Amino acid sequence: MKMLWTLARTLLVALAIAGTTAGADVALAATVSVPSVSTVGPNGDVVVPVTVSPATGMVSLQLAIGYNPAVLTPTGVYKTSYADAFELVYNVPSAGDLRITLFSATAASGSGEVCWIVFHAVGANGTSSSVTFNQAEINEGQISSTPSNGTVNVTSATSVISMPDDANGETGTNVAVPVVATPANGIISLDLDVRWNSTILNATSVTAAGLPGDWTVFSSLTPGRAQVSIFGVTPLSGTVTLVNIHYQVLGSFGAQTPLDITRGDANEGNITTSLDDGLFTVSCDDGNACTSDSFNGSSCVHTPVVAGTSCGDPSDTPCDNPDTCDGSGNCQANHEPSGHVCGSPTDTDCDNPDTCDGTGTCQPRYEPSGTSCTADANTCTADQCNGTGTCTHPSLPNGTSCDDSNPCTQTDQCSGGTCVGSNPVTVPEINSSVRVAKSGGVATVSWNDPPGAYDVYRGVRHGLPWAYNQVCFDGPTQNSFTLDAAAVPQPGWTVYYLVTRRTQCGESVLGHAYPSNATIPNNNPCSYPDFDGDGVQDKFDNCPSTPNPAQADADADGWGDVCDNCPTTYNPDQLDHDNDGTGNACDPTPLSENGPGAPGMAAPVGSGDGAAVAQAAEPVSLDGLTSADPVALRVPEIFRAASCSGRAAAAADPSPGRETIGSAPGTVYTLDGGA
Repeated sequence: MKMLWTLARTLLVALAIAGTTAGADVALAATVSVPSVSTVGPNGDVVVPVTVSPATGMVSLQLAIGYNPAVLTPTGVYKTSYADAFELVYNVPSAGDLRITLFSATAASGSGEVCWIVFHAVGANGTSSSVTFNQAEINEGQISSTPSNGTVNVTSATSVISMPDDANGETGTNVAVPVVATPANGIISLDLDVRWNSTILNATSVTAAGLPGDWTVFSSLTPGRAQVSIFGVTPLSGTVTLVNIHYQVLGSFGAQTPLDITRGDANEGNITTSLDDGLFTVSCDDGNACTSDSFNGSSCVHTPVVAGTSCGDPSDTPCDNPDTCDGSGNCQANHEPSGHVCGSPTDTDCDNPDTCDGTGTCQPRYEPSGTSCTADANTCTADQCNGTGTCTHPSLPNGTSCDDSNPCTQTDQCSGGTCVGSNPVTVPEINSSVRVAKSGGVATVSWNDPPGAYDVYRGVRHGLPWAYNQVCFDGPTQNSFTLDAAAVPQPGWTVYYLVTRRTQCGESVLGHAYPSNATIPNNNPCSYPDFDGDGVQDKFDNCPSTPNPAQADADADGWGDVCDNCPTTYNPDQLDHDNDGTGNACDPTPLSENGPGAPGMAAPVGSGDGAAVAQAAEPVSLDGLTSADPVALRVPEIFRAASCSGRAAAAADPSPGRETIGSAPGTVYTLDGGA
C-alpha cells in the first residue's frame, strides 16, 4: 500500500512538474528557511515555521531536518493557510531525523510559510538544538534550493504565556480559547501576538477573562492573527487566565492548527516571559457530557448517553446532589427542593434554621435588620436583630425617655446607653392640720393629710429664744394620730410636736417657721434599720430580708415580687398550707383550706415615750398605738399605702396662735405643725 501511495504521489508530482514547465512561471531558485533563533521554555511547545521564498511554481517539497533529540521532540507538522492546497505527510524514521513531504497539483506562487513544525522542549534550561536542513528539494530538484538553518534555545523565564494543547470544537460552532500567564506576579501590561491557520479558525473577538476590573483589553483581528494589548492598575498575581480568544470553527473534522504565540511582552519586557504554543483540533466534541460524540464519515453524530451518567457539577452537599444525564442528552441539576433542612439548626429571635433555596445553595434565614428581639432589660438600648443572626443592643440617642426603675426620680433620660434619673421626688410636707389634745395624763397628737406613713417628733422649750430640739418620738405610722402618756410638762415648759411624711423616697421637711417661713431644722431624724441592705429601710421595705431596691409589687398585696409566694396573685396573708413555697392563692394543689397562715412580721413598736409594749393575749401594739386587731399589721401593709408623688408639697405652716400644754387635767390644747 505504501508503494502504491508513493507511485501515485510520484505520478501526480511528475504531471504537475510537466504542467508548470510547459507554461507557468517557475522560480529558478529558492531559499528554504527556518527562523535563525527560536526560544522556548523547558517543557514548552514552540512553532518553527518553514518558509520557501520564492515558491512560485512549486508543486512539491521534500525536507529532511536534523535536530538534537535530547533537547527537542517534534510533536506535529501542520499546513499553513498559504499551503492549504498541498497535501502534507511527515514521519520520524529515527530520533533526530524529521522527514516532511508536501505536494499539490496546483503550483504555489509568491513566497510564504508552507508548514509549521511543533517541537516540544525536553532539554533543560540553557540547552539548545540546531534545526538543520539535510534535504530541501523543490519539484524533485527542478528548482534549485538553498537551505537556511536555525537554532532553538531552551530558556527559563519569570512567567510562561501559554495556550492549551487540547483546544477543540465542532465545525460551525463557536469556541473560546484562553491565554494564561503562569505566574502573572507583578504584571500590569502585556502585548500578545497569536497566529493560526485561517482556513480552520476565524477569530471573532477577544474578551477579558480573569483580569481585575480596572484592566483594559484592546485587540486587532485579521485572518489568522490576533494582536492583543492588555493593561491595568492592579498588578496580577498567581496563575491568571488573561483573555479568551473567541473563534468560529471553519475546518473540517480532523483538521488541526497550532496556536502560535509569537509575542508575549510583559511590562514592556521588564518581566521575562517564555511562550508555550497551543493546538486546536476540529472534533465532534459538542462539549456535552451527556452525548457520545462520533464522526460517521460525513458528519458528527451526538448520541445521548444513558440516564444517570455523571455530568456537570459533581458537588454533593446537603442542598446539591451530583448532576446526572437525563437520557435525552441533557445534563440535569439534582438540587434539593426549596425548604429542605441544611446547615445551622439555630432557631433564635434573629436566626431561623437554614434551608435550601432550591438552586443547590444552603441559605441562612436571618431575620431582617431592625427586627425586634429579646430585650436586655436596659431601657436605653434598642433590642434589634443586626441582619446576620445576632440580637444586638445599640444605645438609644441621648435624651430618649426611659425608666430607671427608681420611683424617686421624675425625669429619666438615656445617656451613653444608661438610663439616668434626675429631678428627684420631693416628699410633700404635712399641712397645718396637726393638733394636740390632752385628756388626763395622755396627749393625743392628730393630723389630717394622707397618705402616710408619718414620723412624729417631740420637743420641749423653756423660755426664749425659741430653739428646735425635737427628737424622734414615733413612726413610721399609717395612723393619723399618736398618743403621748408623758405629755404633762413642768411649769413654765412647753411640749411641741412636729409630723413629717415618710415614703420610700425619703422624709419631708418638718415644716416652716412662722413668720420667717424658714425650714425647720431636723437635727435628730428618725432612723430605721435596713436589714437586707437594699437602701430601703425595714419599716418601708416590702421584702425586709430580701434585697429589692425597686420594690416591685405586681399584685399590690404589700409583698414585693421577690419574696411574694404568689407574685401575680393578690394574697396579703401569704398562706401556704403545704409549705411548698407557693401560696394557697396560686397553688393548684394546697394540702388544706384552713391550715395555719404564714406568720406575719409585726411592725416595730414606736420609739417615743408614749409607745405601748405588745403583750401576749393583749391587744397588739401598732406603731405605738393600741390596736384591737389580734394580728399585728405587717410592715408591708404599712408601706403599701405610702406613695411617692411629684406634686408640689403643701407647707405645714403653724397657725398664728400658740398655746402651751398646761397641767390642769381635762384641758384640751392645740398646737399646729410649726412653732
